[in-house]
Amino acid sequence: MRREPRPCKRHPPGRLTILVLLGLDLRAKTRFLDKTKPEPTDNNKMAVTLDGPRVAAKSTAPEQLVVFLHGYGANGNDLIAIAKQWRNLLPGAAFVAPNAPEPCAQAPGGRQWFRLTMRDPNERWTGVNKACLVLDTFLDAELNRHGLDDGKLALVGFSQGTMLALHAGLRRARAPAGILGYSGCLLYTSDAADDLTR
Repeated sequence: MRREPRPCKRHPPGRLTILVLLGLDLRAKTRFLDKTKPEPTDNNKMAVTLDGPRVAAKSTAPEQLVVFLHGYGANGNDLIAIAKQWRNLLPGAAFVAPNAPEPCAQAPGGRQWFRLTMRDPNERWTGVNKACLVLDTFLDAELNRHGLDDGKLALVGFSQGTMLALHAGLRRARAPAGILGYSGCLLYTSDAADDLTR
């Protein structure tokens, strides 16, 4: 019997829109299956700041902020072109696509929010929690820069970026206006599952 999820206890129901489009990201999945390439080193430190390409709002002062979170082995440039298409539909939105803080050994020039070696069953959970701290700092700074609050924020993730968008978005002090995920999933542990279904 399938249990219907209940809203996260930290956010009142009705304000947050989450849409996850499931698909298959073969490019990202085949990269980390290549065992001939060396594993990236983990210094247990992530970059303190994030940055990436931006597209300004058509209007003078932004009324919304859309943050694109790329997938494993990509970078902000892979998603910022979407902003150029969406800009006409959302003229009041500013767009940013930060580059993930870690270099990806499986994709030279690419970045990763966290490692995906598939050897440690807790790797994704540990990684998404670590990346969430860095992303939250970035989101707070971007919202402050534009004079906006989380009610005007939309997170758009692809693959690993979807994992992070869902994880971070559902844990913000105030719910974002929406989360859109392409080809990703919600990461949780059995301990965290109760928190998300209450």
